[in-house]
Amino acid sequence: SVPYEKGWTLKVDGIETEINLFEDTFVGVNLQEGEHTILLSYHPEKFMEGAVISSLSVIIFICLCFISRKCDYRYIDYVNHSL
Repeated sequence: SVPYEKGWTLKVDGIETEINLFEDTFVGVNLQEGEHTILLSYHPEKFMEGAVISSLSVIIFICLCFISRKCDYRYIDYVNHSL
């Protein structure tokens, strides 16, 4: 049994199929008799937004580290030349 939540997709024999809720809680599907290939996949609703925000945060962090190092080297050069 798989609890239902937004983001589930169901494919039966390669064709996207509507998910039927069982007991208003679990993922269910009506099938004809015989063998079937069932693919159930889950993609969280806000996954892409979270991935973009995380990626931007890492890029900004790396840029700030680079800028901070560059400023430190300028300060060291300034101090060394003024002595």
